[in-house]
Parts: sequence; C-alpha cells; structure tokens
Amino acid sequence: MKKLITMLLASVLMSSAALADVAESVLTTGIVNRQPVDDLQAQYRVPAQGISKVYFFTRVTDYAGKQVMHRWLYGDQVMAEVNLSVGSDNWRTYSSKRMVSAWNGDWRIDVVVDGEVVHSFPFSVVNAE
Repeated sequence: MKKLITMLLASVLMSSAALADVAESVLTTGIVNRQPVDDLQAQYRVPAQGISKVYFFTRVTDYAGKQVMHRWLYGDQVMAEVNLSVGSDNWRTYSSKRMVSAWNGDWRIDVVVDGEVVHSFPFSVVNAE
C-alpha cells in the first residue's frame, strides 16, 4: 500500500511539473507596466556605435516559489545568467542585456528552471545601418 501511495504521489507531482510552462516570450526594446513595448521577433538591430540595451520578457505559469534563470548565450558562450524569483502561478518577468555592435551574430536565451532548460529563444543581432 505504501508503494502504491508513493507511486501515485510521484505521478501527481510529475503531472503538475509537466503543466508548468513559458506561456509567452518576447524580445523587446523596453518594458512598461511589466509588459513589452514592442516585439522584435528574432532580430535585434544594434547601433554601429555605442552600447544599447535589449530586454527578454517571459510570462511563466505554474512556477510559483521557484527561481527562473534567463541564460543569455552568444554562440555557445554564456554572456549572462539572470536569476528571477517567481511570485505566483501566472508571473511576468524580464531580464536585459547591454549589447555592442561587435556582438553581431547568433544568440539564444535559455529559460532554466531547476537546472533544466524549459524554453529556448534564438535570435540574431545585426548592425543597424
């Protein structure tokens, strides 16, 4: 009986973990009132001179009380890891990265929970004309 209860409990926990999700992810030039101001799709145009900032917005569901990490990768090189606390089962959060024109090329942002990548957002950085 104890084994059956343990198996049922494990099944319920696995089912609830499978329901957790990244419901929305947006690359944007800014955040206002906890919402992205635009949607850059999968391309960020960085100015030829100076430094600019880009934001990655996510809305996650069923991760209350957990830490979500945004891992920014340029090619395969980790450029930043930002830990974000999740306060409810429907939570909006974001991180940002300063960019320079020398970093043009393929990027990816991994959303990591409990050491596991639950969502990846590939994008490219190109120089603005």
